[in-house]
Amino acid sequence: MVSADEYIHILMFPFMGHDHLIPFLALAKQIHHQTGFNVAIANTPLNIQYLRSTLRQEPNPGIRLFELPFTSSDHGLPPNTENTENLMLDLIGKFFSSSVCLRTPFHYALLEIVKQQGRPPVCVISDVFFGWAVDVANSVGTVNVRGHDYDRELIGSRLLRPTGGSWRSLARRGVGWDMKSETFANLVSAILYEKRFGPYFSQPIIAGLGDEDKPFICTMDSNGVKWETKFVAREAVT
Repeated sequence: MVSADEYIHILMFPFMGHDHLIPFLALAKQIHHQTGFNVAIANTPLNIQYLRSTLRQEPNPGIRLFELPFTSSDHGLPPNTENTENLMLDLIGKFFSSSVCLRTPFHYALLEIVKQQGRPPVCVISDVFFGWAVDVANSVGTVNVRGHDYDRELIGSRLLRPTGGSWRSLARRGVGWDMKSETFANLVSAILYEKRFGPYFSQPIIAGLGDEDKPFICTMDSNGVKWETKFVAREAVT
């Protein structure tokens, strides 16, 4: 059984492109900072090498990296083609098609995590292009949350209402404790703030019980700016 520091609460799988890897890494950092959850990111070797070099500039012990085997030449692509960066336009189709072969190694990586820690991660956050990740997550008893950097739907909203219950209930089921309302509000605020230059036009209201079972009510704008109130909150109209 792994220690608390090694426990993986969330497994992420972004598509193989810098415009996907970077937002997923930023989200992983925010989740760890706001919740203390350990996050693992799975991808092909060269993309993991890129992420590792990025993390070397700002080390984060709460983020782990998993390499998935991938040989581009097996799919009619030039050697070492593992990213859309500088990829010829006529090869884009082949590159997208080749990503299907990552299903099996990703499944094996998830099974290994379950074997080592005795239970699956709280959830799997995968790129919208990996539709098969839903079945892989379900096969080990966890849920899949799909996100995309350009999706106008707030990924935090998906975390609020994933299949199988709320984010807080997932935390309770996955690691044995209930996320505090304040922590959950901080998580949603951080995700909104990250996208402040291209907001998702979501103005959530979060309510629950805080420390010592005191009522907690919080609302925020689409930039993640929070307002806490003791009695009433309403969604702003724009």
